[in-house]
Amino acid sequence: MTTAQRIESDLNVRVAIMDKTGNALICYKDGKITLSLLTEKRDRNIGFIKDKMLFVDRSYDKHLHRKSNSYGFNYHLLKLSKSFDYVAINEDDERLFVVPKHAILDYGKVMFFKNSEDGNSFEVQIFLNRDIIKNYLK
Repeated sequence: MTTAQRIESDLNVRVAIMDKTGNALICYKDGKITLSLLTEKRDRNIGFIKDKMLFVDRSYDKHLHRKSNSYGFNYHLLKLSKSFDYVAINEDDERLFVVPKHAILDYGKVMFFKNSEDGNSFEVQIFLNRDIIKNYLK
């Protein structure tokens, strides 16, 4: 079953958009957001949307891009979504940062990975330096 067929047959999907390479950004009715990459057998959990806020979990050891001291976010989700205005970053279940979406788009640096060199793949990420994120500690 292709990604498109699986999405079409899932009644829990609110909206799904596919890029040119067959990757899908999927928003479920319960607010869950996943990224389905054609090259992987499993969906990547992006986070969930509730009360105009995107909630994401980040592990300092696993997710921090060391070279830029930053966390990455799905660029197309931030750019296209009208469902949230803030990104709540739960870091290591110890700290919560609530960053305005526009701050990530304004101050973040876009980086391309794997099949995303042309900018049309959902693997495009925007990275926001942790020093900026720390200003939004709750």
